[in-house]
Amino acid sequence: LSAHGSAGSALALALGWRRRRLMGLRNSKEAVASVAPSAPPKKVEGETLVELGQQTLEAISRFTKSIPEKGVWKDVEPGQLAAEFQKDPPEGPTDYGQILQKLEKHIFPGALSWQHPQFMAYYPSASSVPAILSETVIASIGSVGLQWKSNPIGTELEVVVMDWVAKFLGLGPAFHHTSGVGGGIIQNTAGEAMLNMMICARTRMHRRLQPDLSWEDAFHQDSSSFAVYISDQAKACRLAGLRCRRVPARLEGNYSLHPSDVMEAMEKDRAAGLRPVALILTYGSTNTSGTDDIAAFKDLAKEEDLWIHVDAAYAGAAWALDEFRKDSQAVSDVVTSVNMN
Repeated sequence: LSAHGSAGSALALALGWRRRRLMGLRNSKEAVASVAPSAPPKKVEGETLVELGQQTLEAISRFTKSIPEKGVWKDVEPGQLAAEFQKDPPEGPTDYGQILQKLEKHIFPGALSWQHPQFMAYYPSASSVPAILSETVIASIGSVGLQWKSNPIGTELEVVVMDWVAKFLGLGPAFHHTSGVGGGIIQNTAGEAMLNMMICARTRMHRRLQPDLSWEDAFHQDSSSFAVYISDQAKACRLAGLRCRRVPARLEGNYSLHPSDVMEAMEKDRAAGLRPVALILTYGSTNTSGTDDIAAFKDLAKEEDLWIHVDAAYAGAAWALDEFRKDSQAVSDVVTSVNMN
């Protein structure tokens, strides 16, 4: 399961576009739909799968072995890579061997090498043999987890594994599905997870202000006076329809927010007629690995009754280590929701 799947999805579309029966196309003037001619679905034959799968794994093996020998970044200009491909789609099927040649000639060399030992940008995103093979297993099942009925094992295994993750990180029972009050779900990105949590915070506040509202009606209420507070080292959250207040982090410690600074920002907003709704703390910001002292916000969280979210996309995995368990305990004591990669 990948937290950042856009590049993989684009590659899958480029290599296997003919398998898609319906493709939506959009330009600046109008939206149109292109429907492929009706044809019986091609069976996934065992012998063909093994043969082509072996060839693919060999290509992947050559690529992974060559990573340390190559540079992190290919010296290219925007648009240069796209120019290596034909402008029009193929008229018919392409030999799989030719596709693999293009993979090794154009795709692998054109990728920023996140797996290179000298790659220090953004955040860790290590792949592994289990990760590569698991993607193959997922593709072979090919079901869509819209709801339990559409993919029972996908739904129930997610519940089981997310409880495993919570226990592995030392998060308290309230973060487990078995608690009946909390639990984890898999999102596409950390930003998407934060967006969902801020929508929840917004909706919960409307219900507290107007207890007679249904959840549906609460979702559609005007939230223009709601404010969320976040470190200037972290991501914003305007897509949730909330006013985003960036509070400067202090240099002492590790680029941390201080509770008194958050309180000061909240008081100014109250004086202007706004209502504090949520606070987003950070455990490992992308640019500086800044970390907020979660435990220091326990009193503020209780007094203000805010939705406290922790963006632990970068460093949350450290909670699995004994020396960082005090931080995961602070999450259990203070926090409403948390995301991590």
